Amino acid sequence: MESKITEGTVLRTIYSGLKSLKLIWNIWYNETPNYNERLYLGNVSWSDLSPNIHWEGVYRYCEKYLVDGCILTEEFTNALQGHSKAVGLAHDYFLNGKFDNPICTHWNPRKLKPEIHPGGSRTTIIELFNSMSSVDTYYFSTYGKTPDWLTTFQQLDIEYFEKRITGESEDMNISFTADHGTLIPHITVNGGGTTESGIQWHKKCREVLDTQKIWLNTEVEILQLFKKTSDKNLADKVIYIKDTLSIKDLIRLSILVFLNYEWEDSKIKIIPKNPTPSAFK
Repeated sequence: MESKITEGTVLRTIYSGLKSLKLIWNIWYNETPNYNERLYLGNVSWSDLSPNIHWEGVYRYCEKYLVDGCILTEEFTNALQGHSKAVGLAHDYFLNGKFDNPICTHWNPRKLKPEIHPGGSRTTIIELFNSMSSVDTYYFSTYGKTPDWLTTFQQLDIEYFEKRITGESEDMNISFTADHGTLIPHITVNGGGTTESGIQWHKKCREVLDTQKIWLNTEVEILQLFKKTSDKNLADKVIYIKDTLSIKDLIRLSILVFLNYEWEDSKIKIIPKNPTPSAFK
């Protein structure tokens, strides 16, 4: 009899933490056959990681938040108010010009290219706002696959992770998921704080919606809940829509409208008119 638990199952994390790392590290280095699977850290052109984003799925979160009205509810859940985390990530990225911690990547032998995980939310922000950048990344060489750009990377040893995971000032976690016929490492730093950050940014987004007025040269459905003014002098943000907006453009606009940064591209121009709202001080 086939167990029903196998129906619709997904990839699961099956090992986690330093003890598991030491066990699996020994397998990577000593088991037969040895595929020369290793962990690396370095900086690479974003385009070399072949990011692939399902923009329609991301846009649905924007719709839930700004069209369906999830922003109006005080209670936070990742599923309904997750768009607020994207706003927070964009704010952090604009402040520093990069994210504080590397994303995590591994070679996907099914797709014959690198895969980014974890780091999907940051992937969206980089692709929206700085797709020509370079990024820091941990890379796992599934089956020993070493792209040309890996020559500039540092191969990591077990001591590197022992120091990071046990250090008093660090909050690193490494977990392992069975996939591609091996155990794929997923490295996160301060990963446990995403829900807390989401709660904080949901409150900040609600304050912007409640207290700021925008001037628009044309109506945009995703901004329907914002207070509008016909007088640019009274607007906290002046927004020009130059051309028909794609889904990607709309997602970009749905994040920028909450922040206090000037922005201009071929489709959108945003000019903040007032000092940073109290929510972002």
